[in-house]
Amino acid sequence: MEAEAAGALVGLSFLLLIFALGVVFSLIPWFVALARGCRNTIPIFVICLFFGWTVVGWVAAFIWACVDETSSRVPRRSRRRRTRTRRRKSSPALRSAR
Repeated sequence: MEAEAAGALVGLSFLLLIFALGVVFSLIPWFVALARGCRNTIPIFVICLFFGWTVVGWVAAFIWACVDETSSRVPRRSRRRRTRTRRRKSSPALRSAR
């Protein structure tokens, strides 16, 4: 009787381990997006959460995590404005005086 209980406990622990590894594997695209600093980490997490267990959803989220621009790559606008040198328009009276 104790052998059967021990066997059931080992089987249950094995199933829990497999389930935990499956959850971690389905969230790999989200971990990649976090590590790269992607701007769309929340939508990638949602895709992984709901569709990560399917092959198509996992591949789509992984591609999106790898292709998405990171926040450090987004060009920042320069705070310094470019100034144009304007030519002064001289009046006809001034041109004739020269």
